[in-house]
Amino acid sequence: MAEPLYVPVLPTRRDAWNAYAHLELGVRQRIAPLWTVVPRVGPERPRGTTLVPDPDSDREGLHHWLTLRLDHLINVMTGLTGWVDTAHVESLLDASVPSLWRLTTGSSLRLVTGPERDPALQWYAADLAFLGERGLGIRVLLDDAPDEPLSTRLLTLIDRLRLPPSRLDLLLDAGSAEDGDDTGKRALAALDLLAALVPWRTVVLTSPEPSPALPGTSTPSPPKCSDASSACLGERWLHACAYGDGRDGSGNAETWIRVGHTQHMNFIVQQLARTA
Repeated sequence: MAEPLYVPVLPTRRDAWNAYAHLELGVRQRIAPLWTVVPRVGPERPRGTTLVPDPDSDREGLHHWLTLRLDHLINVMTGLTGWVDTAHVESLLDASVPSLWRLTTGSSLRLVTGPERDPALQWYAADLAFLGERGLGIRVLLDDAPDEPLSTRLLTLIDRLRLPPSRLDLLLDAGSAEDGDDTGKRALAALDLLAALVPWRTVVLTSPEPSPALPGTSTPSPPKCSDASSACLGERWLHACAYGDGRDGSGNAETWIRVGHTQHMNFIVQQLARTA
């Protein structure tokens, strides 16, 4: 089986997992998603912070909602690898235990923790990683330039987890890159500073999957591609819908987002495969 080339950060929403499921198997085998479980209540929490009190206090409701969502994710990812970050919902441990146990023992997916999180939650993720024998991902947010204190916090976390580095994945999350910002410099600095700290199983540099433009926003001219690849067909479909001349009209927001995710993941894998 081909090794994954691309690690997109995807939300556990229907449009994203349907987009992943619509990819050809060969493309899915080159992608190892970092799935971020969205909050059940309210908007996504700010990166690296915890809301106190947590707006979701319904343990029974969260248990039912999370079980259905993670079971669906397990089915979508059958036989394939990736990571799952439950930072937005992990504060209610008793509500999340059953579904996280099934995730770590019944799939190839790996849980994620981070140096900024509550030590009790870090230990819990490590225990599940040990029992599930899948290892653990450590997600480091690169919102600021990496420095020596970050290295120290990361080494402290590794010592606390008591898992060998050969079962740990370093996930460097550069956040959303904007033209002209210093995201690239921060990412390269993090690779130099953190990648050599321990012999990690995997070192990944990733950022959130961009959302496609919705109807009414500017779009590029019709792509001049002659092949019938999924990426090319997706670009033609998006352009036709944007200008109202597609067979399906202008579609709806969920369909646009799903097809946009599919087209983008196809395109990135194709580009990376050419340079691999």
